[in-house]
Amino acid sequence: MEVRITEIRQKNDHTMVRAENSLGGLWGVWHFGDAPEKGKFYMIELTFYDVGADAVRIIDSAAQGFSTDNDTDIFTAECESVDPDGLIYLRFAPDGLEMLDIGNTIKDIKAGDILQFSIPAERVGIYPY
Repeated sequence: MEVRITEIRQKNDHTMVRAENSLGGLWGVWHFGDAPEKGKFYMIELTFYDVGADAVRIIDSAAQGFSTDNDTDIFTAECESVDPDGLIYLRFAPDGLEMLDIGNTIKDIKAGDILQFSIPAERVGIYPY
Protein backbone atom coordinates (compact mmCIF):
# COMPACT_ATOMS: atom_id res chain seq x y z
CA MET A 1 0.00 0.00 0.00
CA GLU A 2 1.38 3.40 -0.87
CA VAL A 3 1.67 6.04 1.86
CA ARG A 4 3.34 9.39 2.32
CA ILE A 5 5.44 10.00 5.43
CA THR A 6 4.24 13.26 7.00
CA GLU A 7 5.95 13.25 10.41
CA ILE A 8 8.92 11.51 12.02
CA ARG A 9 9.76 11.31 15.73
CA GLN A 10 11.82 9.25 18.14
CA LYS A 11 9.99 7.46 20.96
CA ASN A 12 11.41 4.79 23.28
CA ASP A 13 14.38 4.12 20.97
CA HIS A 14 12.06 3.64 17.97
CA THR A 15 11.67 5.74 14.86
CA MET A 16 7.96 6.50 14.72
CA VAL A 17 6.43 7.75 11.49
CA ARG A 18 3.05 9.14 10.57
CA ALA A 19 1.92 7.66 7.27
CA GLU A 20 -1.00 9.00 5.26
CA ASN A 21 -2.93 8.19 2.11
CA SER A 22 -6.53 8.45 0.93
CA LEU A 23 -7.60 5.97 3.63
CA GLY A 24 -6.42 8.18 6.50
CA GLY A 25 -3.41 8.53 8.75
CA LEU A 26 -1.63 6.24 11.19
CA TRP A 27 1.47 6.13 13.36
CA GLY A 28 3.79 3.15 13.52
CA VAL A 29 7.35 1.97 14.08
CA TRP A 30 9.61 2.26 11.03
CA HIS A 31 11.38 -1.04 10.28
CA PHE A 32 14.04 -0.42 7.66
CA GLY A 33 17.76 0.21 7.68
CA ASP A 34 17.48 3.54 5.88
CA ALA A 35 15.89 6.44 7.70
CA PRO A 36 12.50 7.60 6.39
CA GLU A 37 12.24 10.92 4.59
CA LYS A 38 9.45 13.32 5.43
CA GLY A 39 7.24 14.00 2.41
CA LYS A 40 8.40 10.92 0.50
CA PHE A 41 6.04 8.20 -0.75
CA TYR A 42 6.72 4.55 0.14
CA MET A 43 5.12 1.21 -0.59
CA ILE A 44 4.65 -0.45 2.80
CA GLU A 45 3.32 -3.49 4.56
CA LEU A 46 1.88 -3.28 8.06
CA THR A 47 2.36 -5.72 10.91
CA PHE A 48 0.06 -5.64 13.92
CA TYR A 49 1.62 -6.99 17.13
CA ASP A 50 -0.32 -8.53 20.02
CA VAL A 51 -3.89 -8.00 18.84
CA GLY A 52 -6.19 -10.44 20.61
CA ALA A 53 -9.51 -11.70 19.28
CA ASP A 54 -11.35 -9.65 21.89
CA ALA A 55 -9.97 -6.45 20.33
CA VAL A 56 -11.52 -7.17 16.91
CA ARG A 57 -15.12 -6.15 16.29
CA ILE A 58 -17.44 -6.82 13.37
CA ILE A 59 -19.14 -3.54 12.46
CA ASP A 60 -21.85 -2.34 10.07
CA SER A 61 -19.88 -0.09 7.79
CA ALA A 62 -18.60 -0.07 4.25
CA ALA A 63 -15.76 2.39 4.82
CA GLN A 64 -12.25 0.97 5.06
CA GLY A 65 -9.49 3.10 6.47
CA PHE A 66 -7.44 4.06 9.47
CA SER A 67 -7.13 6.95 11.89
CA THR A 68 -4.99 7.92 14.85
CA ASP A 69 -5.00 10.12 17.91
CA ASN A 70 -1.17 10.04 17.75
CA ASP A 71 -0.96 7.28 20.38
CA THR A 72 -3.53 4.72 19.23
CA ASP A 73 -4.44 3.72 15.67
CA ILE A 74 -7.91 2.53 14.65
CA PHE A 75 -8.15 0.24 11.63
CA THR A 76 -11.27 -0.65 9.65
CA ALA A 77 -11.02 -3.17 6.81
CA GLU A 78 -12.89 -5.87 4.97
CA CYS A 79 -12.05 -9.45 5.89
CA GLU A 80 -10.94 -11.05 2.63
CA SER A 81 -10.38 -14.50 4.12
CA VAL A 82 -9.74 -16.32 7.39
CA ASP A 83 -7.35 -19.22 7.95
CA PRO A 84 -8.35 -21.87 10.52
CA ASP A 85 -5.32 -20.95 12.64
CA GLY A 86 -6.56 -17.37 13.17
CA LEU A 87 -4.80 -15.50 10.39
CA ILE A 88 -7.14 -12.89 8.92
CA TYR A 89 -6.46 -11.20 5.58
CA LEU A 90 -7.66 -7.59 5.67
CA ARG A 91 -8.40 -5.60 2.53
CA PHE A 92 -7.89 -1.86 3.01
CA ALA A 93 -7.64 -0.93 -0.68
CA PRO A 94 -6.86 -2.56 -4.03
CA ASP A 95 -3.14 -2.31 -3.17
CA GLY A 96 -3.62 -2.75 0.58
CA LEU A 97 -3.90 -6.36 1.78
CA GLU A 98 -2.57 -6.90 5.30
CA MET A 99 -2.54 -9.85 7.69
CA LEU A 100 -3.81 -9.90 11.27
CA ASP A 101 -2.98 -12.86 13.51
CA ILE A 102 -5.44 -13.24 16.38
CA GLY A 103 -4.54 -16.81 17.23
CA ASN A 104 -6.97 -19.69 16.99
CA THR A 105 -9.88 -17.75 18.53
CA ILE A 106 -11.59 -16.55 15.39
CA LYS A 107 -15.04 -15.80 16.87
CA ASP A 108 -17.63 -15.53 14.09
CA ILE A 109 -15.45 -13.67 11.61
CA LYS A 110 -15.98 -14.57 7.97
CA ALA A 111 -15.01 -13.25 4.54
CA GLY A 112 -16.88 -10.06 3.69
CA ASP A 113 -17.20 -8.85 7.29
CA ILE A 114 -16.02 -5.33 8.04
CA LEU A 115 -13.64 -5.52 11.00
CA GLN A 116 -12.41 -2.79 13.30
CA PHE A 117 -9.69 -2.84 15.94
CA SER A 118 -7.51 -0.35 17.75
CA ILE A 119 -3.89 -0.82 18.73
CA PRO A 120 -1.20 1.36 20.31
CA ALA A 121 0.92 2.95 17.58
CA GLU A 122 4.06 1.36 19.04
CA ARG A 123 2.59 -2.07 18.15
CA VAL A 124 2.12 -1.20 14.48
CA GLY A 125 5.11 -2.13 12.35
CA ILE A 126 5.67 -0.23 9.10
CA TYR A 127 7.82 -2.15 6.63
CA PRO A 128 8.73 -0.35 3.38
CA TYR A 129 9.63 -2.39 0.34
